[in-house]
Formats: sequence, C-alpha cells, structure tokens
Amino acid sequence: MKSLRDWTNEVRGRSAALAAHLGVSPARMTQIADAGVPVKFMLQVHGFTGGAVTLESMIRNRIPSRQPRTPKPQTPATAGEASHA
Repeated sequence: MKSLRDWTNEVRGRSAALAAHLGVSPARMTQIADAGVPVKFMLQVHGFTGGAVTLESMIRNRIPSRQPRTPKPQTPATAGEASHA
C-alpha cells in the first residue's frame, strides 16, 4: 500500500499535477499529502494515481493513532474556580 506522500515523491511534478487536477494550491497539496486526503478528494486521487494510492491507504492515513490520552493537569488557579453568573 502506497501513501500519497510516497507516490508524489517518486516522480518530480506529480504533486503539482495532482494539485492542478484537484484545483488546490501546491501548498495545500503538501498539507493533504502530509495530513491525509480529505474524503471529498479520495476518489479523484485514486483515479488520478491509477489506483497506485488506494482508498484503503487514504482512509488508514486519516484515522488518528490510538494512543492513550493523558488528562491535562489543572493549575491551582483554574482547579477551584466556580462559574459566577
């Protein structure tokens, strides 16, 4: 399974060509390749890449990692504050 970032890095100009196809700026294309393909672009990306970037890989890259969250520590100033309405 190839990521969009991998696919764009294989051949010079791919990212710019895909950005033009999607109607987004090159900077936005970089964000998409790094952060994940928005759902509204997934079918277009899949078709443009000839299936090299699969829908599965795009969906997998959009799912946040399953790392346990640690609660933010409260500061003494905010821990005991009550709402004054």
